Formats: sequence, structure tokens, C-alpha cells
Amino acid sequence: MVGVLLLPISDVHIGRDASGMDEESLDRRFSRYLNDVLEFVKILNKPVDEVNVMLLGDIVDGEEVYRGHGYELLYNIDEQIDIALYLFDKMYTFLSSVSGNIKFHCVPGNHGISNRRGKGNWDYMLCVALARTLPVVNYKDEEIATFEAGGYNIAMYHGHGIRMYMNIPWYGIDRRIVRWGYMKRFDMVFMGHFHTFGKMQVMDKTVYLNGTMLGDDPWSRVRLGGLPATRWWSIFITDGRIIETGVKLDWD
Repeated sequence: MVGVLLLPISDVHIGRDASGMDEESLDRRFSRYLNDVLEFVKILNKPVDEVNVMLLGDIVDGEEVYRGHGYELLYNIDEQIDIALYLFDKMYTFLSSVSGNIKFHCVPGNHGISNRRGKGNWDYMLCVALARTLPVVNYKDEEIATFEAGGYNIAMYHGHGIRMYMNIPWYGIDRRIVRWGYMKRFDMVFMGHFHTFGKMQVMDKTVYLNGTMLGDDPWSRVRLGGLPATRWWSIFITDGRIIETGVKLDWD
């Protein structure tokens, strides 16, 4: 009986000038998150044979994603990447007490783009840098990544290519999964981008929407009409069963 822990990380937006987003606050918030993950594992009281950390994009905030973006930043892109490298190295060290088999997987987000006209992506470059010291097994510069864990085929996608209707993402997500279902082999898919926490079933596919660390987020209020969901999934798979919880990301 193999126990697999899935930890999707999305929309950290390192570098954004917002409440709880300076380097010291991010370090403190990541520590709280990791302690809550450890509590989840302790409650399960089962061996963790494998941990999959899934970086779903917008880990960094970028520099020139839209006009005037630079005025909304605390840190430039090289500082953003340095902070991210520190946080994920800390995460790896912490998770090593849970399991001896830790894997990182990455997909790029829209805030990773190098500039409005360029094709490069800083989320991808972050994962290239992580791979020099950590076991990053999936970091191609592609929008979709897949891997197998716990007997399930898992897909990762940031979500920025999905169109919203009336500023609501659900219908667009449903359409995309239906199309992918005929082209790609997967059982569950993890997404970020929409700063929303939730779960939906499309045919035989389970979709997990992962939240954001950005609690002070005008985009969520203006475009989606509500507060962002500062919560990430933690999922444990064992003996064909899926155990789920949402870990709250404090930002006060």
C-alpha cells in the first residue's frame, strides 16, 4: 500500500506590492503552510512514500506582464526568483522529514512571461534553476504537464488559456476538460490562475482549482466579484482512496 501526497502550489505572485507579500511575511506564511501540511500528515497516521510538489504557475509576479505592472512590484524579477529558490529549498528540507522521495513538477503561468511581446517565461526559468539543486522531474516549457502518482494519471495546467463567460470560469473549464478528455489520458487535473478554491467533476475527470497567496487582490474583486481564495489543496492517495483537505494561507 503506497501513500502519495500531492501538494499543488499556485499563484504565489512573489514580488507583488500587497499585504503579506514582503519577503519576511512570505517566509512566515510558508512556514505556517508547511506546519499545517505536517498536521494533515500526522492526522492521516499513514506512511508517505512519495511527495509531489506541483508548481502550477504564477509563482513569480513578473515585471512587464501588463502596462504599468512595474509600479505594483516590491521586487524585481531576479529578487523574485531568489526568494522563490529560498522558499522551495526550505520546503524541500521540511518535507524531507515526511518522505525520502520528493518530486517537483512545474508548468508556467501568464505572470511568468518575460514581457508583453516576448516568448520567455520566468516560471520556467525558476524551475530550471530549482532543478540544479532539487529533484525537479517535470519542467518542460509547455503549458500542460502530466505524471503518474498513486495509480492516477495527473495533469497540471495554469489555466490562463481558458476563457471566462460573464466573468465566471466554470463553463470554460468544463469545455476545456471535455476536449482534453478525448486527446489526453488523465484522471485529475490541477489548475490555478482564477484565484479560486474548488473542485468540480467533468465526465470522469476531477478538476481541482487551487487558490492564491495573494489575499489583497483587486483582480479577484473586479473581475470575479469576490475575494480571492487563500487556500491550497493537500491530497493524500492510498490504496485507491483519495483524502482531501484545504490548507488556509494566512495573510493578515
